[in-house]
Amino acid sequence: MRRSFVKPRGQEHGSAYIAALLVLVLLTIFGMSLVLITSTERQIGTNQRTVSRMFYNADSGTAVAIASLLVNNDPDPKMLELSRADVLGGQIREEVETSRVSVVSTDHLNLTEINDSGKFKRVNHFFTTTSRRLLGSPTKFDTEAGRKELRVVAQKQLSMMVEVQPMSVEAGTLYDSEAGVVYDPPPASPPPP
Repeated sequence: MRRSFVKPRGQEHGSAYIAALLVLVLLTIFGMSLVLITSTERQIGTNQRTVSRMFYNADSGTAVAIASLLVNNDPDPKMLELSRADVLGGQIREEVETSRVSVVSTDHLNLTEINDSGKFKRVNHFFTTTSRRLLGSPTKFDTEAGRKELRVVAQKQLSMMVEVQPMSVEAGTLYDSEAGVVYDPPPASPPPP
């Protein structure tokens, strides 16, 4: 049996090895860039979900404030805890805080059938709701000093102007924009022409 060897020309020893290494390096760079893009897209999706969740939490706080005002005539601030989860030795909580519902203005109501006595008005209110996602040790949530050390992971604030009509403004039933001041309507006057 006869063997035939092809002699390499000049400097061609190991050129296939170098070409294979270059292709491997290019494929590795391409794969790493795909991993980076995928992880970035995942983080963007997680952040978008958190932002949406904070918005809807704050929106639910506005509904609680409006319902409390209309049903109980209670304009006082509210603090709601929506969820709690234990994570890696800490806790994540989602809370909604509403400000005091303040009266911005009152105006004559044109519904003459029900407003003959002048006790109903069109009332504009203003308030804010803040939704927060907090991270910290479970013991820090219970004290005021500990709450200052909590890490705010996400936060969304909504400001609302709400008009309620008809709203009864009999003496002692409506709060003014200053805390604790009760609105006493002036004596009934005839509606404007």
